[in-house]
Amino acid sequence: MGPLALPANQRAEVFIGDSGKNNWKPAGIGYLAGSNTCVFSGPAHELDTAQHIVQTSNRRFGDDEFLIPHTIAFGRSTIPVP
Repeated sequence: MGPLALPANQRAEVFIGDSGKNNWKPAGIGYLAGSNTCVFSGPAHELDTAQHIVQTSNRRFGDDEFLIPHTIAFGRSTIPVP
């Protein structure tokens, strides 16, 4: 199965079932990272007010792999995803 067709920074609830039948089962939630920008907070002391500093890193992690639970995939030759 190919990657989830999601735009960057999105999530999707994934259901697996049989085409033409109303037996879709939730398989999980897929996420697609798409940015190397985050909000950082690093106050000097533990109880200081939170800081909200937007940072862009020179590193990027993007993982669009979605593992289907064995209980849903076992015994199938195809896995339709709506």
